[in-house]
Amino acid sequence: MLDSLIKKHFLLLALFVNYSLFASTEIDKEAILESTDIDALLGSRIQKVEKVEESEAPQEESTKYDKLTLISEVDLETPVYYLTEQQLLEELKFQIGQRYEIVGDFRLTLEKPWKDLELMEPDWGIVISSFPVQGLRSRFFISFEVWSSNKRHSNWQIGLVAELLKECYVATNEIERDSLLDGSAVSPKMINVLNQYSPPVESDVDLNDFVASRAIKAGTPLFMKDLKVRPLISRNSIIDVIAIDGLLRISLKGRSLQEGTRGQFIRVKNLQSHKEINAEVIGVNQARVYF
Repeated sequence: MLDSLIKKHFLLLALFVNYSLFASTEIDKEAILESTDIDALLGSRIQKVEKVEESEAPQEESTKYDKLTLISEVDLETPVYYLTEQQLLEELKFQIGQRYEIVGDFRLTLEKPWKDLELMEPDWGIVISSFPVQGLRSRFFISFEVWSSNKRHSNWQIGLVAELLKECYVATNEIERDSLLDGSAVSPKMINVLNQYSPPVESDVDLNDFVASRAIKAGTPLFMKDLKVRPLISRNSIIDVIAIDGLLRISLKGRSLQEGTRGQFIRVKNLQSHKEINAEVIGVNQARVYF
């Protein structure tokens, strides 16, 4: 009897000391008090603790599987493609340039920023459905369709700002009316022709056949309306008249009865016979007669 009490007290003391270790597992107190096999009881407790530690251990194989599953799901996602602002402007610039047969440094920008358009396929195209009614201007609206995989993706209407830089003549000094337009009066300069109210004179135009039709301020571009064809022969001028018939060439003096430009026919009075003839203006104070 005494031995049994000692064993029970010893067991309670052992359980009290190791309470923190065994707190996570429920114990039947009545079974403990009635049990006399201490070694068997402690052995079962140790096995339970080992099982708890094994259950709390990280599941490495499960984690690896989850990672592989995640990677495979990412790999299987549908790819997404975008139509960027730069791609859009390049295609619009190409199509507008072909439509209006543009020659020069043509530039396009958007009035409002373009948000990259999401596409499900890499192939895309643009079909312009409405060009500017009044032709190319510095600012205009344009309508177009975006196609992808041979299907219409969306419709758009956007505002564009255009520049067309060309080398044109600009007055270097003030030019008076009826003045000759030579290198000292004008010089070539790159300007945006779309910002001008009238077509400017491009630098490939030969100005030797023109004079100023009005006074032009320095720094102002020359416009076609500012020019008039330069008369090579003035009225009542003494001119050289050339008559050519095969190998026969005759030169005589005459008086111009009209003002004339290159290629124009004017009336000329022969100073010898005093007869009037029609002659073609071919140069400064020069005309030609045809037999």
